[in-house]
Amino acid sequence: MEMNEIKPLTPLSGGVVLIVGVKSSNLDDEIKSHPRVVIWDSQQEHWTDKDMPANTRAVFMTRFLSHASFGKITAEARKRNINIFNPDGTGLIARQVKELLSIGPKVVKESKEKVYGKLNPLIPSIDFSLGNAENARQLMVRAKELNIETTEASLAQLVKVQRDKQGRTAVPKSIQAKVDVAVEMLDNAIKDMTDMRAFLIATVEENKTLKAKLEGFKKLLGE
Repeated sequence: MEMNEIKPLTPLSGGVVLIVGVKSSNLDDEIKSHPRVVIWDSQQEHWTDKDMPANTRAVFMTRFLSHASFGKITAEARKRNINIFNPDGTGLIARQVKELLSIGPKVVKESKEKVYGKLNPLIPSIDFSLGNAENARQLMVRAKELNIETTEASLAQLVKVQRDKQGRTAVPKSIQAKVDVAVEMLDNAIKDMTDMRAFLIATVEENKTLKAKLEGFKKLLGE
């Protein structure tokens, strides 16, 4: 499906965006370093015989592509039902890629108080025996049941705040016990090494004293 309309695009829920035939130096770092962006640079056309990544969800092509490359990519994209974008100019490519991947500042930012107030009904569902990320995944299910719009990142932060308030650790109980044992073993090893260090220092000092006494005794004997 070819799309040339200049209007806000619906963000993709997964997969990667392939940009073909641009100079990567003309794109900003937000796009170049994004894990869901694949760039086939016009200055390094070693990709001409490559297939598009298996998880490609959209492909951007410039008018500077050769006829053969354009035809090959277009045919593959249509065969796999991948959206094709053919905008005029790097600026428009950057804008549309950011829209598809939700890159950049949010239009509306909620205050912490409003966010946490909205998430308060989820607090009783927090399981402090689980890590923050695992809690966030489970709370997301509950949030959907209660029609609460949020993200896993916000939920993980909510768990962290509640955990801090209660002085709990983010390490699950099943792992914490092993951690406690390992820490105790390490503490004991450090103590043993400290004791051994003190013993060695004392032994060296004692040997020095004995050696000095022996030297003095030899001098008395005229040796």
